Amino acid sequence: MKYGIDINNERILKAISEGLKYRGNFIVDLTEHENIIIGKMLLKKVLIANVTNIDFYFAIEFKNSWFNCEIFYGEGSSSKIYSEKIMNLLNSRFKNTVCNDGQHLYLLKNTKAPVVYVKIPLQYEEKLEGLFLDELINILRSIEL
Repeated sequence: MKYGIDINNERILKAISEGLKYRGNFIVDLTEHENIIIGKMLLKKVLIANVTNIDFYFAIEFKNSWFNCEIFYGEGSSSKIYSEKIMNLLNSRFKNTVCNDGQHLYLLKNTKAPVVYVKIPLQYEEKLEGLFLDELINILRSIEL
């Protein structure tokens, strides 16, 4: 399977990518490592995802200004199914985790593959890395389209 991975934490990006590659999956790194205009960055990510014909797009964005975990899923049942699995995992430690249809988001609306986009407060970064990384990788490995 070909995953598009987009995570703004190098250690978590590497761990998830290696965990998926270990099982024979192919990874397309969609993380933007340069600071560019948001609109241009989103367009670039959508174009790369669609041109490389990924099977599943998974993104985690950590940011200081968020206070709750939010998970957005794209069109199609697989996005919703796996976003709910991730929500259950995160909700076990981070209360008030919500899961919503993200069809209003440019990235989800314009990417051909199923998408799960997770927004996590920066203060939860270490907890995710320490407590949930293996379980998150297992959820991603279980994806069947």
